[in-house]
Amino acid sequence: TVGSTMLESSGINAEYGGMLFEIAEISRSRFDRLRSSADWKSMRKLMRAFFSEAWCGEADGADCIDELGRVYHGMAVFLDNSFAGNDVCLSGVRLAGKLERYLAAFRDFSAKEYVYAYLDMEKAFFCDSDCAEEIADGLYSCCAKKAMETVRRKSTKKALIKTVESVWGLVFEEKLPNINKLMTVMDLEKFCGKQTDVYGRINDACDALEA
Repeated sequence: TVGSTMLESSGINAEYGGMLFEIAEISRSRFDRLRSSADWKSMRKLMRAFFSEAWCGEADGADCIDELGRVYHGMAVFLDNSFAGNDVCLSGVRLAGKLERYLAAFRDFSAKEYVYAYLDMEKAFFCDSDCAEEIADGLYSCCAKKAMETVRRKSTKKALIKTVESVWGLVFEEKLPNINKLMTVMDLEKFCGKQTDVYGRINDACDALEA
């Protein structure tokens, strides 16, 4: 299969027999079915978009790899504040029940509930008018705008949908969630709408620099 060819060409033993089966509680036969069914071509396009094209290069004169480091720092601050119980903008504490709802939907994996819980949580995090400026300062930039544009472009969304569809039925009984709806968070200006103009102002500034 295409999957086996990719594994073999990368030096990975196609007859893997390690601890994954025990950790993931998955049988050898189910693992083989997933590997055979996976759309490896689409997955490769997806990985290239997410991990190479999205953050490589420059935007606004900044090296986007360095900017990615700044984003990771912001995410680390978010986790530190969350675990410390600090009710500040960069913290999960202010998300209150929205985070619990998302985690419950993820745990139980109700596909429809997961979509609504995820978007509700992201809107509360990114779009709160009292916090959007601080969130943008820690996590958004011209490089982040470029990355989100790469992720949400038609070819990337197509690869994502094909990748998920290729294995979904072997893992879940529920209908595939609305991936296009999930991806609306990749355009923060439209996603937040009238709740805040922070992301729109940053986008306009980035566009002006590229003109």
